[in-house]
Amino acid sequence: MRWCLAIILALVPLCVVAQGDAPADAEGSITLEALPSRLLADGAFVEIAAAEAGTTRSWSRAGAMIDALTSDVESLTVRTSPSVLEGLPLSALVSFDRQWRFVGHRIAAVDGEIQDQLAPLAKDAQALREKRQAWETTVQSAGLAPASGLGARVSALQRALQDAERALATPLAEGLDLAERAARLAGAVERGQGHVARELRRRDRGLAALDSPPLWRAEAWRPPPTAAERQGGNVELDFLARYESVPHPMRNAALALLMLALPFLVWGLRRARRVLAVSGVSSAHLDVLSRPWSTWLLMALVGLMLAQIDGPVLRTKLLMLLALFPAMRLQPADVRRLFGRWFYLAGGLFLVAILAELLAESALWHRLLVLALASAASMVLGTWWVRQRGRDGRTRLDRTVAGVVLVFAALSAVAAIANVVGNVTLGSLVALGVVESIYVGLLAFAAAHVLTAFAALPTLWRSRFVDQPPLHVGQLLAAVLALLKLGLLAGWGLWTLDALRLLDPMHDLALRLGAVEVGIGEAQATLAGITILVAVVVASFWLSSTLRRILAGDVLPALRLPRGVGNSIATLTHYAVLLVGFAFALSAAGFELSKLAIVLGALGVGIGLGLQDVVRNFVSGLILMVERPLQPGDVVDLGGDVGKVREIGMRATTISTYDGAEVVVPNGLLLAEKMTNWTLTSDRRRIELTVGVAYGSDPRVVLALLQKTTEQVPGVQTDPAPLVLFSGFGESSLDFIIRAWTARIDDAALLRSELGLAIHDALAQADIEIPFPQRDLRLRDWPPGGAASV
Repeated sequence: MRWCLAIILALVPLCVVAQGDAPADAEGSITLEALPSRLLADGAFVEIAAAEAGTTRSWSRAGAMIDALTSDVESLTVRTSPSVLEGLPLSALVSFDRQWRFVGHRIAAVDGEIQDQLAPLAKDAQALREKRQAWETTVQSAGLAPASGLGARVSALQRALQDAERALATPLAEGLDLAERAARLAGAVERGQGHVARELRRRDRGLAALDSPPLWRAEAWRPPPTAAERQGGNVELDFLARYESVPHPMRNAALALLMLALPFLVWGLRRARRVLAVSGVSSAHLDVLSRPWSTWLLMALVGLMLAQIDGPVLRTKLLMLLALFPAMRLQPADVRRLFGRWFYLAGGLFLVAILAELLAESALWHRLLVLALASAASMVLGTWWVRQRGRDGRTRLDRTVAGVVLVFAALSAVAAIANVVGNVTLGSLVALGVVESIYVGLLAFAAAHVLTAFAALPTLWRSRFVDQPPLHVGQLLAAVLALLKLGLLAGWGLWTLDALRLLDPMHDLALRLGAVEVGIGEAQATLAGITILVAVVVASFWLSSTLRRILAGDVLPALRLPRGVGNSIATLTHYAVLLVGFAFALSAAGFELSKLAIVLGALGVGIGLGLQDVVRNFVSGLILMVERPLQPGDVVDLGGDVGKVREIGMRATTISTYDGAEVVVPNGLLLAEKMTNWTLTSDRRRIELTVGVAYGSDPRVVLALLQKTTEQVPGVQTDPAPLVLFSGFGESSLDFIIRAWTARIDDAALLRSELGLAIHDALAQADIEIPFPQRDLRLRDWPPGGAASV
């Protein structure tokens, strides 16, 4: 029935327009001609609105969620009052901050659901009120009698409109009440977060102060009960229980997706292992592909951590602890060589750190456990660093990791000392942060290894049914891997800063420094704008260079393009991305692009005064890109400089000579002067060799011998065939010219040498002499006694 009414409601206005219906007048009354159609349309609308009013049952779910959230907010408000927060450990404060954020997200989700249901109800209520007012105005202006047929229908419609408004009023009022309660809860969450944030800032400012007696004093072994001990229970465990009691659709979806992906992942990895083993893939990738269950378990645990990143810290760390075993099996060879069995110690230290956080409410046990943890971490890291320092042949990775380990060993020692002298908060923060950072770094190594193996699969994958060539994605793969590793490194750095309570202070410092204005005269800019400008320009350079390498190395060679088009497309794309990136950088930094007209005007004046050569070379570069008289790799001769074109830029072209020199030639010079391109249409090169034999040799025999010898030299092309010519009579020899072709110009010098050696050996075996230069001297005047002296 509701679908029929909806169709009628949609078709009636079309019918009204087709009949030439006139709109309502200025007072909102309805014309007499439109009364029948409006009666039908408004009646259908009333039926739909009355049906929509029956959705009051949907408020029960939202009301139950609001009631549960109200209970959680009231409990958290009591437990996070300023007086209670002062006696809690730092880990409990962090847990309460995350609890408030979690409750705030739940309130925002419920409020969004309420607003989604309120919107159509409010819209229908407003439409009903407008229609009711329009019909009241129409009845008054037209003077319709209630007893008449048309008047009775109008009166019935007016009563239906009023009934529908009353029916909508109840669910609308309930929804507004729930929305108001959600708003009050959001305000309470904001106040609770403020209390915790202020206490955290106070603790951060007081990290250098002593908060407990030194361990050599007796009162240190009998600490007074903390606020958490007086309250009873564990803050993080309570949060974990409350968190798990709430349904998490995203987590359930992630688990279902991972379970469905398991058989495909195992089959795919085993299939890839067999295929890539035949293709000669590196053993590093085979290590990952040969352990599909460990790979799936690591991916599942990481996925669960990312799916509920706002959950309890304890839950995240327990998932990280479960990832120890697959991460150990999936470590790259370099990390296994560096750490070996030390990885087990890192897992043990991380387990002790979790126990220390669970005992945070017990001051004495927490202090002693953190002291043991800091001391053990300092000794373990220091011992590893000393052993690594004595090894020979250390790589850059070894030196970098050794430097990081040395810093962490020093921080662990500082944490132990701080714990002993009485700064338990600082000691606990540093010790737990160092151990957590080391463990997360090792997990990041394993994740990077798995991602590298997965990213390398497309490069060598062959179809099971159709033999396909390898995919040319070398440059793209390198760029993707670089971004992945950079992302993992940045994530590890942010995690470390957050674990050491340095992320928020550094963020606040960056905001303050970014607001500082610098400039000259009227030109003012903030440090944040300048930083954004530099960052975007650097990113544009990297993106343009990477895109250029991908196009030139992977994409364009696979396309059938005319000679030189690929290089032109790659180069022009490079400069186009740079131009767009520079404009975006100026816009992101706060500069108005409209003011660039002044800069362009100044540039025009500069061109007229002394930048003609720059503009000419730039335009010549564009011409070279379009006409393509040369491309990278061509062998050219320009003014006696012979070499290969290494790069064609927008201003100049670089030529690498065979002597090892780099000649930078302005593009204007390439178009203005004569240039010889030896490889414009092909890489073939003709070799010409002159040979002389002694007089008395049979020229025909020599011709045949030279022809046969030349054809037998490897590398000499048969098309065009080599040619041997008798060139003339020399002063002391019969001269012959040998002309042969090679397919590659780079082999011309080597082939010329091989041809000369082969001809020398052939002439020697045939007893054909290669004469020395001879001269006949005629003495016209001979002094007396000259013969005796000779």
